Order: sequence, then structure tokens, then C-alpha cells
Amino acid sequence: MSAKAVLPKPIPVAQLPKKARSGTVLVVDDDPMVCNTVASALRREGFTILTARDGLEAVEVFRPQPKEIRLVLCDLTMPRMGGWETLEALRKLAPGIPVILASGMAFGRQRPA
Repeated sequence: MSAKAVLPKPIPVAQLPKKARSGTVLVVDDDPMVCNTVASALRREGFTILTARDGLEAVEVFRPQPKEIRLVLCDLTMPRMGGWETLEALRKLAPGIPVILASGMAFGRQRPA
């Protein structure tokens, strides 16, 4: 047995089955430029996109259609309800929903004024 870790080979997007690039994604970000850029990129890949400006709005959008939303991409730092609180609220509605939390903020450094 080898001591080296065996890493799985990544599958290029072009080789993913069509079904893997379909469905509805909820994009949550308080920065309109980030939200629009991510939404546009995902639309080009074949996804249907819903957007929300913060966690409270994300829960409002998610609540009536939890089975239709395949994935949530959520900013970590937002007004009213941040990413961690949004994750907790969404998981109460749909425990298995995949959620990716991300931030463009550099942690450990102060934000420029």
C-alpha cells in the first residue's frame, strides 16, 4: 500500500452529462455586480437562476420552492442576514440542500475605507 494520497481526477465540464448542468440555482449576494456576473455565467452553462440580495430575501425566495432549487451559492458577509444564518435557515426548510458559502472579503485584514 502506498503512503501517497490518491486524488480523483477532475471531470472537465465538457464531459459532464447535460443533466449535471441543469436545474435551478439560487445566487445570494448583496453586491449587484457579483450577483449578476455569477448568474450570467451559470445561465450560459444551462442553469435557471434565482437571485436574492441578502439572507432574508433568499429564505423568502427559497421557501415556496425548496424542491426546485438544486444549489444555493451564498455570500458570507451581507446585511440583515449573513451567510451562516442563511445556511441555518435554509437547512431548516430543506436539510439536504447543497449550499456554498463564499466571500470576497480578505479575513484578518481590515476593509479599506
